[in-house]
Amino acid sequence: MGNLSNLAIQSDAAKDLFVSSQKSFFDSVQIYPMGLSFDASNHKNHNLFFWRFVIRKILHENGLGMFTDKSVNSFIKRISANPHKFGWLQCRKDYAVYLGENFHVYVMHPESFPWSKTDQYSCKNMMVRIDDNVCEIGPWLIRVTSEERADETILHTKPFLDMKDFMRGNFKYYLEVPTDCSKLAVTEGQFNKSNRPLGWKNCDLKIESTLPLIGRPDKNEDDSQVSIVKVEYILKSLFEESRAQNALNEMSGGFLSLQVKGDNDQQCTIL
Repeated sequence: MGNLSNLAIQSDAAKDLFVSSQKSFFDSVQIYPMGLSFDASNHKNHNLFFWRFVIRKILHENGLGMFTDKSVNSFIKRISANPHKFGWLQCRKDYAVYLGENFHVYVMHPESFPWSKTDQYSCKNMMVRIDDNVCEIGPWLIRVTSEERADETILHTKPFLDMKDFMRGNFKYYLEVPTDCSKLAVTEGQFNKSNRPLGWKNCDLKIESTLPLIGRPDKNEDDSQVSIVKVEYILKSLFEESRAQNALNEMSGGFLSLQVKGDNDQQCTIL
């Protein structure tokens, strides 16, 4: 029995030693409202033992299931491939994993970004009223407000700059709608050519087809007068956390001013 206890102690010591030796890697882990990321750029050629250990530690500490050995091997081949191939990885059936161009790996919570088709948001026949209360779909809060002084160039504003920006859990874009339009439909699946917002041009199609997004309304020939609206999205958990922290009790002009946890706790204001 004593020998087993000694082996357990030695095993824990070896584990702690390995973790401390990989401090630079574990320091690269970033936690976001949408999930987490880690930097694989300096570890592309490491072996199965290394990746199986560090991935399990990261995922389990954040309440996510581990990859299978087959998926870990596939992951290693993908990050070490030449030429490099970036994009979505099939590591799990229940949550999404994305390999960025800088070899940052993004892992998303299935609640905020459902990877499995059976977990997709139900948006059939759902409408969001303009200048009305916030609409809630899954973990997302959505609000559409009129932009009376907006210039048409704002329609080309991208909802997010890159995957890192997307992981912050809040974004906005703009639509041109008929002046007498009072509500907009939530799109099921990807946008089509007629309803895709200008800001969503060349954006990731998987994100587009997964989130409960609002597209441009169909135009009629007699729609001579148009106006611009702002569409805002924020994770409910992020909204509630910020509201509690800042004791805000009004939403005039936008959702709120919130702290988005990232590399440098960047201040992000949604107006």
